[in-house]
Amino acid sequence: MRILWALFFIWLSVSFIPSGKADVIFSDMDKSLAFTVEGQPFTYAGYQQFVAAVAKQAKGKQDDVSILQGVIENRLLSLSILDGDSSDEDAHHEEHLHHTPRYVDVKNEYQQMLTALVSPPSAQVVQKSGFVLQDVGVLQESLSVFLKSIDGGKTMSHEAFDSIQQQKAKEIEVGYFQIAGGKNQSISYWDVYQIQSIQNKSKVRRGDISQIARGVQKVFTLKLHEHKVKQNMGLQDVDLSTIRQIISDKLIKQQYYLDTGIVMDLHHDQSRLSVFKSLVTDREIEGYYSKNQSDFVQVGSVTARHITLKTQEDADRVRQKLDEGLSFAEGIKRFSISKDGGVLGFINRKDKMLTFVKKLALIQAVGKVSTPYRMLDGKSYEIILVDKKQPESLPATDKSVRNEIVNILAVVKAKNALEKEYTQWYAQRDIVINARYFSAATATLGRQ
Repeated sequence: MRILWALFFIWLSVSFIPSGKADVIFSDMDKSLAFTVEGQPFTYAGYQQFVAAVAKQAKGKQDDVSILQGVIENRLLSLSILDGDSSDEDAHHEEHLHHTPRYVDVKNEYQQMLTALVSPPSAQVVQKSGFVLQDVGVLQESLSVFLKSIDGGKTMSHEAFDSIQQQKAKEIEVGYFQIAGGKNQSISYWDVYQIQSIQNKSKVRRGDISQIARGVQKVFTLKLHEHKVKQNMGLQDVDLSTIRQIISDKLIKQQYYLDTGIVMDLHHDQSRLSVFKSLVTDREIEGYYSKNQSDFVQVGSVTARHITLKTQEDADRVRQKLDEGLSFAEGIKRFSISKDGGVLGFINRKDKMLTFVKKLALIQAVGKVSTPYRMLDGKSYEIILVDKKQPESLPATDKSVRNEIVNILAVVKAKNALEKEYTQWYAQRDIVINARYFSAATATLGRQ
């Protein structure tokens, strides 16, 4: 059966083709701006740096309009997840939006982008820069009261802190840094907590000084990268904020795609896809199978030959000769120690008495010499060649077929639900695009 699902990593996923101009305003804005979504500014300089990274990653395969649409739609999806603002028409999809994790690990990818934008910091900058961990005794004392107010035994995202706790975390100085002879800048407990991986957050919550110290170093390294980017490329803090926001939205979108099954990953828990699976009807399953029956086949039988060798060395030597042009028939005649003349013959999958070598033949490609296989008793090695293969249709009642079709149709429903959401979000949200830079997109951007 064909393999349908494979996780692919996306810099920018533009899964829905625009069908026409929608509720997007194009206007001559300040030249520093690329666009705004719900009043939030995205600077042109920051946006352009992201576009450059996408172009490098995708090797020029993304066009400008698709990138712009992808960035805006990622923001719309993120806003709806964070605000809980989804359509009342689809309660199932609304549940998805509300339960999609709101935390994504932005810092790591953000720092990777900064590293890619500029060369490593020069020795001169490093020599004039550094970081210091707060005095351990003072630090432990200042953390003690705060940490008693939270549960330090759990690994949680930053929503585990309420707004008051977040403010207190920002007021606790755990270290400071200095870049290129500038003023000392404070590093807060909140800075350190945010930059941790999900696995290490629990250590910081427990007040692990060594983990906090590593966090202080990571914060300093990030600030050093930001300094170098601003120095070399003329970017401002607001431009870096644009880059961070775009990355955050992109990661939230990827997480949502995983959660809903729009992108499948065998190693990712996609229990929420069951919401859409429950909406798939028997009639839909039968209809899909009827139109795509040729996709649901397995090997019914094969006709095959084999060469039996005594040792791994013999098997490797014969395989090399076959690769160099020796015919399989000649290989059987000259080297096989089996008395069956190298004939495996007709092999039917339904035969309940298949030997190990015949089972191996069922999974080989036609006309391709196999690698040497060690037999279960360890006394011989087999090289197999399948001459013919007869496919066999799987019935719609087969459990694996039904499950595969349900998955396919559930993903279609998830995409359709998101398509409807995008249409509403374009209508509900204020999106203003700077016509100085994107006038060519007016005919295609948006949805109807």
